Amino acid sequence: MPIYYSYFNGIEKPLQTGQTVADQAMDRLSADLDISRLPTTDKKLEIYIKIQYIRMHGKDYLTDHVLTAGFKEAQANLWHSVTQMMANDYRLNVSGEFEIEALLTFLFAEGFTQFEVNWLASDLQSKVTQLTQRFIEQVNVVLAADAGQTP
Repeated sequence: MPIYYSYFNGIEKPLQTGQTVADQAMDRLSADLDISRLPTTDKKLEIYIKIQYIRMHGKDYLTDHVLTAGFKEAQANLWHSVTQMMANDYRLNVSGEFEIEALLTFLFAEGFTQFEVNWLASDLQSKVTQLTQRFIEQVNVVLAADAGQTP
């Protein structure tokens, strides 16, 4: 918890190892994808990029698809932008298809880019649907009208 408090309150920036890479990657993604950067979302993206970069630099790569097979062709510009950013800013000699998918999924989840659930791999689609339904049910329970309340 202290890392988040210190970071989000501007006291310090953790993971200095990847700071230059994160700055370059964020600038490139902002320009290529027309991302409007707000302070909080900027910090989330910075942390994600640093962790991904450090993990990849340590050769700890992701090994599962999170997007459908046709995504790469259907969203060629988006795929190309992230691929170029990783090649130029991460400077790692690796085919990071799973890493590209993970970063794109993060960008979708944070609202940086448009997202369609059917782009997720089928097992993730069902999990998202299931969790969304559970969330809606819990919200309905909390918001259920109290017998003593009036409309």
